[in-house]
Parts: sequence; C-alpha cells; structure tokens
Amino acid sequence: MNRYEKFFAGLSAGACRFVTVTLLHDADTDLDRQHERLGKCVHKLIEHGKKHWGWVGGVTAFQATNKGQGWNDHAHLIVEGGNFVPQELLSKVWRSITGDSFVVGIRWVLDPLKDLGYLLGYTLSVGGVWDEFKEEYNKVFKGRRLLQSWGTWFNRMNESVEGAAEFVCPRCGVETWICEFGYWISSLSQSFYTEGARPQFLPLGSSP
Repeated sequence: MNRYEKFFAGLSAGACRFVTVTLLHDADTDLDRQHERLGKCVHKLIEHGKKHWGWVGGVTAFQATNKGQGWNDHAHLIVEGGNFVPQELLSKVWRSITGDSFVVGIRWVLDPLKDLGYLLGYTLSVGGVWDEFKEEYNKVFKGRRLLQSWGTWFNRMNESVEGAAEFVCPRCGVETWICEFGYWISSLSQSFYTEGARPQFLPLGSSP
C-alpha cells in the first residue's frame, strides 16, 4: 500500500474502471491449468481493450477461492483510458475470448485509494480457500506474481517510494548491489551476502 498509494492518489475520480472477470469452474477443476488459462485470457482482454476501447494502462490482481465446489480463479483489473464499456459488451467479449465464461463486472473507480485497498486485499486474502485446498493453492501460486501492472502504468507504478531505497547494506549503507551465483552482494561491502536472487522492496535501512 505504501508503495502504490502515491500513484493512486494522483488519479482523478472517474478516470478508471474496476473490472472483474471469472472463469467457468467445477469440482474437478485443476487450479494450475485454470490459472494458466486465466492469465492468457486476461492478456487477450487487455489487448482487445487497448485496440477497441482505448485502454492505455492498468493493473491486474489475481484471486482464487475454493469452498468445496471447485476452484474459482478470477481477476480484478483497474484500467485507465477510453470510455465506459457496458457490462453486456464486456461479457460478450469475455465469452468470445474464453469460449464458455461470461460472468463479469465493471464499475467506475470513484475513490482510487479505496480501490487500491480492495485490489491488494484480493491478492492477500485466502479466506475463500478451505484448509484442505491450501496446500494446492500455495504450490500453484508460489513464485507467481499476483499483481501485474501493464501499459502506461508499468513504469509509473513501479517507481520507488520517495525517501525509501531498495537493498540498503546494514554494514556500509550502500544502495548498489550485484547478483553473483544466486547471492545479492553489496558492491562496496563484498563480505555481506544475502541468499536468493529475487529483489525485495524494503524500507530505508533494512537489509535484503
């Protein structure tokens, strides 16, 4: 929330739409295959939106639930640009992309910061996943990005928060790092190592 709220605070009310798309599912749904399919379909929808509806940028959040009736993997998007798309048209296009799914939602974003909270909450919530399905959930989503910005939002959303820095060495204070053999190494303090080659976003003064 701290990382993205400055960007969202700069959005005007009514400049964006909040879109939800779902996939048809049943009790035998395989989450891994369903999520791969969902990602491809969402990509096609975004490309359609850019070409036909004037979408210029946005962010996508993925959420999966399972309460004993199969996996319900779906996506929430905040999109900017173009005019409002009627729900009936969105549903028709989504069905043409998926071949079988048509349940969608779309509304204006009147409070960008509030909807940012919704979006982040969806990616963090596992309340809709019963305990017996959490092992599969964790296995499928481990290492996968559940929040993805795209279009004109890609670089703007990923700008660092003012006053914060990534990878600050607790020994020498340097903010420049290199990756060597799967370790992040301070370029000035070569003796300080951090396992894993995936960057993290950290507040000023924290170690990787």
